Amino acid sequence: MAFVISEGHFRTEEDAYAEIARMGWHALPRTFDLAQDSELHWHDFNAVVFVLEGTAIIGFEDGSVQQCGAGARVTATAGMVHQELKGTNYRGIFGYDVDPGNRTLPINKPVAAIA
Repeated sequence: MAFVISEGHFRTEEDAYAEIARMGWHALPRTFDLAQDSELHWHDFNAVVFVLEGTAIIGFEDGSVQQCGAGARVTATAGMVHQELKGTNYRGIFGYDVDPGNRTLPINKPVAAIA
């Protein structure tokens, strides 16, 4: 399972939407402003995130932390255990390999539910 950050990957919101379209994935704008850490969780879909403004701070099961800012492209594979950390405050465009309306619930799957 992979989590890859590419800093300085894109310049505009249009660039982000265009790359997601070329991938054949589904784009969805999202905003995060966290006053506390989310629970560790995972997703059953692949995602790519284009950070437009602010800073994303992600924690992992092993205790490591990565952060990135505007212009970063983040790739995350299905099944990767992670959490968004307090102080995360960003606006981004998410690309999903499944239609967002067809994702299984809950979207943030608990660690205990890993198959």
